[in-house]
Amino acid sequence: MACPSRTGFSHRSLPSTFGLALLFGLFALAGCESDTLYEPTGPDPSTPPPSGTPGAEPGAGISIQIDVGDRIERTDSLSIDLSGYDPSGVSGVARLGYSLVITHPDGSQQAVTDELVVSQGPAGDTISTNFTFRPDWLSEADLPSSFDLQAYGWVLNRAGDCAAAVPEGSETSLDCRTVQIGSATVRVATAGASPIEILAVAGRTTLFPTEAIIAADLAVDVARGNLFISNRRSNVLHHFDPAGHQWVGTVAVGSEPWGLHMNRTGDTLLVANSGGTSLSYVALSDGGAQEVVSRRLQTRNNVLYEFSLTPRGGEDLDDDADDEDRVLIVDEFSVYNFSDRPQFVAQDAAGRVLYSTRPTAVAPTGTARWVENQSGWDEPETRIIVRPGTGSAREEVDLVQEDNSLVIAHADSVVVYMDGEIEIFDHRPGFPGQIISSGKAAPLDAVQTMQANPLSDVLAVEDVAWNLEAISFSDTTYVASSADREFVAFGDGGAAADPGKILLWHSGTGTLSSRLRVEDLVNNASERVRALQLNGDGSLGVARGAFGTYFFSNDLRLRGTVPESEMGGGGAALHPGHPNTPAPSASTTSTLAFTVSADRAVRILDTVHYLERGRIPIRDAISGPMRVTGPLSSDNNGQGSSCQGQDCVVAKLYAVTDAGGIVVVDIRASHISPAP
Repeated sequence: MACPSRTGFSHRSLPSTFGLALLFGLFALAGCESDTLYEPTGPDPSTPPPSGTPGAEPGAGISIQIDVGDRIERTDSLSIDLSGYDPSGVSGVARLGYSLVITHPDGSQQAVTDELVVSQGPAGDTISTNFTFRPDWLSEADLPSSFDLQAYGWVLNRAGDCAAAVPEGSETSLDCRTVQIGSATVRVATAGASPIEILAVAGRTTLFPTEAIIAADLAVDVARGNLFISNRRSNVLHHFDPAGHQWVGTVAVGSEPWGLHMNRTGDTLLVANSGGTSLSYVALSDGGAQEVVSRRLQTRNNVLYEFSLTPRGGEDLDDDADDEDRVLIVDEFSVYNFSDRPQFVAQDAAGRVLYSTRPTAVAPTGTARWVENQSGWDEPETRIIVRPGTGSAREEVDLVQEDNSLVIAHADSVVVYMDGEIEIFDHRPGFPGQIISSGKAAPLDAVQTMQANPLSDVLAVEDVAWNLEAISFSDTTYVASSADREFVAFGDGGAAADPGKILLWHSGTGTLSSRLRVEDLVNNASERVRALQLNGDGSLGVARGAFGTYFFSNDLRLRGTVPESEMGGGGAALHPGHPNTPAPSASTTSTLAFTVSADRAVRILDTVHYLERGRIPIRDAISGPMRVTGPLSSDNNGQGSSCQGQDCVVAKLYAVTDAGGIVVVDIRASHISPAP
């Protein structure tokens, strides 16, 4: 007769970090046929087992639970838990194991099996064990690759009786049978297990070494084969070896490190310490990395001043008096203070350090700033980046026309006296102890005194007011430099009431070359900047938003757009060998950009024709920063970037995932479709 059983089945997707877990609970029933675990010499099946004995409930049978993610990486360890029980009370469990039947898309099959041989123990005991395995029948070059998995658990008692389980609800117990899969003979159940479709994806994820981490930025030291992640929670950089996929250690830096940037000589990592007002310099060597604390740069605070002027004596500004005879004094004034917490950082070709500042609850707007440090100076100079010119008609300008108004920048302080006169204080650049003063005077006279002093760099402009919307930032502001460092881009994420903007700094002129609102660049008032990068000479930039990826020239003209079909995702990077593009050229194997879509795939985009040239599924969603470099010297069996062929690694993607780790994805030539 058939063996009654109670079978439980669960198949659900879990966070992919759990990999694949198969839990088999195998319990044979008394009164079954001879190939079950029941033996006629055992207890009468109608008699309940003693209290507390497994299988005590009448009709107890098979319990199976399967928890499997829809995607796995090749190095994921998959776990199988088995429990087997012989209720006969005579022979006991002898062996238990599993059989996995793998079916590939071409129809070919292979088997993965393992078993536990049980030493002699009390009959009737439950035997439990765990097995782990990896899908190492796949090579990295095979990925991505899908396959169907059929899972079977089986248990054998010492009398040779066998019972099997499959992960679906059956009202009868299952007998064992053997089948030939390739060259292997494996035990399975008499009923076939339902196949589970699994996608093995490219990439290898390494979990963070601690849960106490807020990953703010990452930087890749290609020359030495190292990767660094800034941890705002623990005031350290985490050092990762991408070739060995292991954490090396930590580098202590300043408070709440955020942005990371390799300096122009490639031997120092710049770190923006957002929990204070400093930048750390981390020296890189083959022996490791360490902050040079003596070089830590303490930035100075910068404010902007604005004065409304009126004639002394209360004269009417609209009367016919000779303007040259008027003496203007301060009627009203404003001092604009901003957050000075460094957020993201870069270095230009002249060695200037440029950084954005992080909006805070106390100082809700940030700015772009630059630091200069010349040989022989006592201290470096920090200044807010403002552009005194009016700019082109399509660009945001820093100054707007305002009669009888005066703005001042780069001053140490301005004192306003009760009689409406002012005194401007500054210092000789690089020597804060050498104070320069205008003396107490009418505002325009004080300005003239400072501008006549060659040691002062005070900026003062009459009949204009500050355009604070253009100068300040309300959200995370990314910073990226071209490979030659002639251009540095700032990308403000923006907010609903304060649309984001993109700024371009030109090293050759030492000033902003362009400033444009994001909505004017992409024609979408709801779009936000979420990632930013420039190519080798800054002639092409890529900005990632919520709705798409945008390519622009260094005069902030939109080159092209690749929309996103799903909201979410993030990151944007150009191919490390992307050509300079002062004018459009034909598509090649390096006119590419990389982003990560919300459906967990790396998109390979053509930067000439603005279409997708490849898609690489990955296991987890990207939740943090992303970078793309060329292959490491250890890649391609030590050939590095000299490798030729479809299986060669041509680029490497590094990103922080929502699984709480760093994923390294090898981008191979085979992943990229031919140029259009």
